[in-house]
Amino acid sequence: MFVVHYLTDNAIVLTQFKKNVPAEGDIITIKGRKGKVEIVKQNEANHIQVHIVFEKVVKKPLNVIDKKKR
Repeated sequence: MFVVHYLTDNAIVLTQFKKNVPAEGDIITIKGRKGKVEIVKQNEANHIQVHIVFEKVVKKPLNVIDKKKR
């Protein structure tokens, strides 16, 4: 069993106690956000840091209602 720390921009997003460790390049969903594993580091015998790059959220522009029409 491993303690897996998921990091993004040197901030801990999630810590889990898992049997398997994700590999580099795997796609992971954390808290509803999709991300890709960038780096996997092993600090101690059972502590692992996984650096993740999340996909950018694209916000759609709001529809502008023309107030001149009636």
